[in-house]
Amino acid sequence: MWSAKPIAAWRAAVLAALALGLTGCGFQPLHGRGPGQVAPESLQQVRINPIADRSGQILRGLLMDRLQPQGAAAARYALDVTLNEGILEVAKRSDATSSYSRLVLNGGMRLTDLQSGKPVLSEPVRSEIGYINLEGGYGTLLAQNEARERAVQDLANSISLRLAAFLAQRGQPQP
Repeated sequence: MWSAKPIAAWRAAVLAALALGLTGCGFQPLHGRGPGQVAPESLQQVRINPIADRSGQILRGLLMDRLQPQGAAAARYALDVTLNEGILEVAKRSDATSSYSRLVLNGGMRLTDLQSGKPVLSEPVRSEIGYINLEGGYGTLLAQNEARERAVQDLANSISLRLAAFLAQRGQPQP
Protein backbone atom coordinates (compact mmCIF):
# COMPACT_ATOMS: atom_id res chain seq x y z
CA MET A 1 0.00 0.00 0.00
CA TRP A 2 1.26 3.47 -0.88
CA SER A 3 1.84 6.14 1.71
CA ALA A 4 0.95 9.78 0.99
CA LYS A 5 4.30 11.14 2.22
CA PRO A 6 6.56 9.45 -0.40
CA ILE A 7 4.18 10.45 -3.21
CA ALA A 8 4.09 14.08 -2.04
CA ALA A 9 7.90 14.11 -1.75
CA TRP A 10 8.22 12.63 -5.23
CA ARG A 11 5.88 15.27 -6.70
CA ALA A 12 7.83 18.06 -4.99
CA ALA A 13 11.10 16.69 -6.39
CA VAL A 14 9.66 16.53 -9.92
CA LEU A 15 8.35 20.11 -9.70
CA ALA A 16 11.69 21.36 -8.39
CA ALA A 17 13.52 19.61 -11.23
CA LEU A 18 11.18 21.15 -13.81
CA ALA A 19 11.62 24.62 -12.30
CA LEU A 20 15.40 24.29 -12.34
CA GLY A 21 15.29 23.00 -15.90
CA LEU A 22 13.51 26.15 -17.10
CA THR A 23 16.15 28.45 -15.64
CA GLY A 24 18.86 27.22 -18.00
CA CYS A 25 16.80 26.78 -21.16
CA GLY A 26 17.03 30.40 -22.32
CA PHE A 27 13.36 31.10 -21.70
CA GLN A 28 12.52 34.78 -21.55
CA PRO A 29 9.15 36.49 -21.56
CA LEU A 30 7.92 38.08 -24.78
CA HIS A 31 6.59 41.21 -23.07
CA GLY A 32 9.07 43.48 -21.29
CA ARG A 33 11.70 46.09 -21.95
CA GLY A 34 14.82 44.03 -22.59
CA PRO A 35 16.39 42.99 -25.88
CA GLY A 36 14.13 40.72 -27.90
CA GLN A 37 11.08 41.83 -25.94
CA VAL A 38 8.22 44.11 -26.88
CA ALA A 39 7.08 46.88 -24.57
CA PRO A 40 3.33 47.10 -23.92
CA GLU A 41 3.40 50.66 -25.29
CA SER A 42 4.49 49.29 -28.68
CA LEU A 43 1.39 47.12 -28.89
CA GLN A 44 -0.77 50.13 -28.06
CA GLN A 45 0.53 51.79 -31.23
CA VAL A 46 -1.34 49.27 -33.38
CA ARG A 47 -4.64 50.66 -34.68
CA ILE A 48 -7.08 47.80 -35.15
CA ASN A 49 -9.32 48.59 -38.11
CA PRO A 50 -12.96 47.38 -38.12
CA ILE A 51 -13.46 43.74 -39.13
CA ALA A 52 -16.59 42.67 -41.05
CA ASP A 53 -19.38 40.50 -39.62
CA ARG A 54 -20.24 39.59 -36.05
CA SER A 55 -17.25 37.28 -35.58
CA GLY A 56 -15.03 40.12 -36.79
CA GLN A 57 -16.56 42.56 -34.32
CA ILE A 58 -15.93 40.15 -31.45
CA LEU A 59 -12.38 39.52 -32.68
CA ARG A 60 -11.67 43.25 -32.83
CA GLY A 61 -12.91 43.70 -29.27
CA LEU A 62 -10.72 40.85 -28.03
CA LEU A 63 -7.68 42.26 -29.85
CA MET A 64 -8.28 45.69 -28.34
CA ASP A 65 -8.44 44.10 -24.88
CA ARG A 66 -5.16 42.26 -25.48
CA LEU A 67 -3.17 44.97 -27.27
CA GLN A 68 -4.57 48.14 -25.72
CA PRO A 69 -5.79 47.42 -22.18
CA GLN A 70 -5.06 51.04 -21.11
CA GLY A 71 -6.31 52.54 -24.36
CA ALA A 72 -4.78 53.26 -27.73
CA ALA A 73 -1.69 55.39 -28.20
CA ALA A 74 -0.77 57.39 -31.29
CA ALA A 75 -0.99 54.86 -34.11
CA ARG A 76 2.20 53.82 -35.85
CA TYR A 77 0.73 50.68 -37.41
CA ALA A 78 -2.66 49.67 -38.81
CA LEU A 79 -3.92 46.11 -38.49
CA ASP A 80 -6.39 44.77 -41.07
CA VAL A 81 -7.95 41.34 -40.58
CA THR A 82 -10.22 39.48 -43.00
CA LEU A 83 -12.34 36.48 -41.98
CA ASN A 84 -14.32 33.83 -43.83
CA GLU A 85 -16.40 31.28 -41.96
CA GLY A 86 -17.23 27.79 -43.13
CA ILE A 87 -18.63 24.59 -41.68
CA LEU A 88 -17.26 21.16 -42.62
CA GLU A 89 -19.48 18.15 -41.96
CA VAL A 90 -17.05 15.49 -40.81
CA ALA A 91 -19.22 12.54 -39.74
CA LYS A 92 -22.68 11.38 -40.83
CA ARG A 93 -25.34 9.29 -39.12
CA SER A 94 -27.04 6.37 -40.86
CA ASP A 95 -29.89 8.69 -41.89
CA ALA A 96 -27.34 10.96 -43.69
CA THR A 97 -27.59 13.78 -41.16
CA SER A 98 -24.40 15.27 -39.84
CA SER A 99 -23.24 14.12 -36.39
CA TYR A 100 -19.96 16.02 -36.11
CA SER A 101 -18.88 19.27 -37.77
CA ARG A 102 -15.92 21.61 -37.71
CA LEU A 103 -16.33 25.38 -37.77
CA VAL A 104 -13.47 26.95 -39.73
CA LEU A 105 -12.45 30.62 -39.61
CA ASN A 106 -9.97 31.42 -42.40
CA GLY A 107 -8.54 34.77 -43.25
CA GLY A 108 -5.52 36.96 -43.18
CA MET A 109 -3.87 39.67 -41.15
CA ARG A 110 -1.89 42.59 -42.54
CA LEU A 111 0.10 45.07 -40.48
CA THR A 112 0.87 48.31 -42.28
CA ASP A 113 3.48 50.86 -41.20
CA LEU A 114 1.59 54.17 -41.30
CA GLN A 115 4.78 56.20 -41.81
CA SER A 116 5.77 54.43 -45.03
CA GLY A 117 2.32 53.15 -46.02
CA LYS A 118 3.83 49.72 -46.75
CA PRO A 119 2.72 46.39 -45.30
CA VAL A 120 5.36 45.06 -42.90
CA LEU A 121 3.64 41.81 -41.93
CA SER A 122 1.13 39.75 -43.86
CA GLU A 123 0.13 36.27 -42.72
CA PRO A 124 -2.80 33.88 -43.04
CA VAL A 125 -4.86 33.15 -39.94
CA ARG A 126 -6.94 30.06 -39.28
CA SER A 127 -8.84 28.45 -36.46
CA GLU A 128 -10.81 25.22 -36.62
CA ILE A 129 -13.03 24.01 -33.77
CA GLY A 130 -15.15 20.84 -33.78
CA TYR A 131 -18.58 20.35 -32.28
CA ILE A 132 -21.19 17.61 -32.04
CA ASN A 133 -24.47 18.05 -33.92
CA LEU A 134 -27.30 17.02 -31.62
CA GLU A 135 -30.61 15.60 -32.78
CA GLY A 136 -32.50 18.82 -32.10
CA GLY A 137 -31.66 21.99 -33.98
CA TYR A 138 -31.36 24.20 -30.89
CA GLY A 139 -28.61 22.10 -29.29
CA THR A 140 -26.63 22.14 -32.51
CA LEU A 141 -27.04 25.92 -32.77
CA LEU A 142 -25.70 26.36 -29.23
CA ALA A 143 -22.75 24.06 -29.95
CA GLN A 144 -22.02 25.95 -33.17
CA ASN A 145 -22.11 29.32 -31.39
CA GLU A 146 -19.76 28.06 -28.68
CA ALA A 147 -17.39 26.73 -31.34
CA ARG A 148 -17.47 30.15 -33.03
CA GLU A 149 -16.61 31.90 -29.74
CA ARG A 150 -13.69 29.53 -29.11
CA ALA A 151 -12.42 29.96 -32.68
CA VAL A 152 -12.51 33.77 -32.38
CA GLN A 153 -10.67 33.62 -29.04
CA ASP A 154 -8.09 31.32 -30.61
CA LEU A 155 -7.56 33.80 -33.46
CA ALA A 156 -7.26 36.73 -31.03
CA ASN A 157 -4.57 34.90 -29.08
CA SER A 158 -2.72 33.90 -32.24
CA ILE A 159 -2.82 37.38 -33.81
CA SER A 160 -1.75 39.19 -30.64
CA LEU A 161 1.18 36.78 -30.13
CA ARG A 162 2.26 37.13 -33.78
CA LEU A 163 2.18 40.93 -33.50
CA ALA A 164 4.14 40.90 -30.25
CA ALA A 165 6.74 38.51 -31.71
CA PHE A 166 7.04 40.62 -34.86
CA LEU A 167 7.50 43.87 -32.94
CA ALA A 168 10.02 42.24 -30.56
CA GLN A 169 12.01 40.86 -33.53
CA ARG A 170 11.88 44.19 -35.30
CA GLY A 171 13.45 45.90 -32.30
CA GLN A 172 10.63 48.37 -31.91
CA PRO A 173 12.02 51.65 -30.54
CA GLN A 174 10.54 52.68 -27.22
CA PRO A 175 8.13 55.65 -27.37
